Amino acid sequence: MAKKAALIRNLEHKTYCRLAASKLHGVGVVAVRDIPSDVNPFQSSSGKDVDVVLLTGAEVERLSAPVKKMIKDYCGYDKKKDKWGIPSDGFNNINITFYMNHSKKPNIGVFDTGKRGLSLVTFKTLRAIKAGEELLIDYNT
Repeated sequence: MAKKAALIRNLEHKTYCRLAASKLHGVGVVAVRDIPSDVNPFQSSSGKDVDVVLLTGAEVERLSAPVKKMIKDYCGYDKKKDKWGIPSDGFNNINITFYMNHSKKPNIGVFDTGKRGLSLVTFKTLRAIKAGEELLIDYNT
């Protein structure tokens, strides 16, 4: 029952976005209600952030071509450390954040929480976002 109650609370109060046609490029993430500043609009009903495992460039290069392409299309890369941030549960559970489009003037920030010795990524609004507005990140961060 506790999981069900948490899910209902999340749906009622913390479900902020959906996939929709983007005015910038293909599909994007669009606010379905106003989102306050400094909020993680993607928090799950369990309250968890996105678990990310860091793989080196060499580890990624040993993978099959289709998987490498998915990593390069969807995952963040740190050039200085030669590390790719890969979702800990792989690509079989791609979430809505994978569809955020790029902007040099983002309204969503990407932050590494550094919990549990892994790289855990969290997203936060950099300012209030209005319903109907597309959520955008700077791919260079």
